[in-house]
Amino acid sequence: MSKDVERPLFEHLTELLIRLRISLFAILASSFIVSAIPANLVVPLFNPGYNYTSQMLGFYDPLVFYVMRQIEKDMLDFSREPMLSLARILGIEHVKPRLIAHGWFDTFTTSFYTGLLMGLIVASPIVGYEIYKFLEPALYPHEKRFLKSFVFSFVTLFSLGVIYAYLYLLPITFLMMLWLSVSSGAEPIFSIRSFFYTVFLGLSVTGLFFTYPILVVLLVKFDIITPETLRKQWRYVLVGTLAITAIITPDPTPVSMLMLSLPFMLLYFIALFFSELVYKRKKKSSS
Repeated sequence: MSKDVERPLFEHLTELLIRLRISLFAILASSFIVSAIPANLVVPLFNPGYNYTSQMLGFYDPLVFYVMRQIEKDMLDFSREPMLSLARILGIEHVKPRLIAHGWFDTFTTSFYTGLLMGLIVASPIVGYEIYKFLEPALYPHEKRFLKSFVFSFVTLFSLGVIYAYLYLLPITFLMMLWLSVSSGAEPIFSIRSFFYTVFLGLSVTGLFFTYPILVVLLVKFDIITPETLRKQWRYVLVGTLAITAIITPDPTPVSMLMLSLPFMLLYFIALFFSELVYKRKKKSSS
């Protein structure tokens, strides 16, 4: 443990409040900046072909609205593979869904939460640093290494899940829902608030879903389960995975269910591999 002198509880609470205040201020300030900053000052750095005059009616194009338009384009533009081939099979390659605001404040509410999410992403290094600095004095050197490995693994797997959902899972899910709407005779017009709620929920759930190998490795590390149990129970895990993904995916067809369950099973065997490494290392150190 750190050689820092033990401090009274009041000092720990005071430090915690200060670090929470810094984290909250960083999130709110980042949210305001990334929401209000003009897109034409930032986007050309990453997209030289961006022309803000063709994107808007006035001279001011907030970055948050550009991000919202880009999300809509990436989710509902089915001109890239494999969405294009699937749309042709379903006969909806020429159908263009539209988003509308059902209420006066739908767009404002959606942009507010989008900006808050963007601010959280931008401020996450500061938040992570404040949390780590608060916990650091109470950790042994090996616990610090474990914490860093845990954070790195969690962020990596969560990011992979979000990218996978953004590029493939959610666009295909929206494509299948569009097909169901058109097949039932409904106009492909959807609420902007419902659309972004589905996007953010799908990204978050998929990202968290991808981090479960960390939980498996931790269960092995703390002797709650063994790699042998994981090897023997993989069939039950497969059935349970199919059942859970069938419930949490909004698409009633098996497409989204399989797109989420197949990576899950791949990650399961990856988790089994690392669990065996952790288990062998733990046995070697204890012998």
